[in-house]
Amino acid sequence: MLIAGIIAALYYFFPDVMPHKLLRHTPPPRVVARFKIPGLPPVDITDTDVLRQKAFMSGTDSPPASNKQALQIMVRNRVLYQEALGRGVAYTREEAAAMALAQERLYESGAIEGKAEIDRLISTLGVDAKTYWEKILPERYQLTISQFRLRQAVRSEMANLVPPGNEDKFSKLYDKWVESVMAKVEVQVLDQPFIEARDALRQAP
Repeated sequence: MLIAGIIAALYYFFPDVMPHKLLRHTPPPRVVARFKIPGLPPVDITDTDVLRQKAFMSGTDSPPASNKQALQIMVRNRVLYQEALGRGVAYTREEAAAMALAQERLYESGAIEGKAEIDRLISTLGVDAKTYWEKILPERYQLTISQFRLRQAVRSEMANLVPPGNEDKFSKLYDKWVESVMAKVEVQVLDQPFIEARDALRQAP
């Protein structure tokens, strides 16, 4: 099922540890890091951005993600989204909103698996349901599906280098290509203690 596959991909690309109500009762967001893609204005990242990335970082079998890991993944996702945008393959906000709406309707009808996990995620993010369905989830879909499309576009560009069906070779080339893209991005940490902390953002229930 397409939606189930997308949800699984969200948890793969935005891996997740969910301390209960992680974002509740936190002070106003503050800028803790900044990154710059060549040719584009710098982008600020707040502590709330990092918290939300940590909340999406999935895997009960893995150790809890650190703030530094959350920052790295967030920057990578946004940089690759810009690459997709530049190639004209980015998933649009309208497409992402339509997919989120379809997901919300399934959720409300009870026809979706993992309802309890969604409820727990919304609570962990410290937002109301409206914000989750209309803002946060569409943004996640936009980033994730844009990366799928980008990978396909790069696969087409490398058609002469990689024979059809040799996905192992393509994966290695694609990973190297991503590394070369990320090497051009400048990341400035403005709050080193926060970024280096692993559990600094846990809140008492």
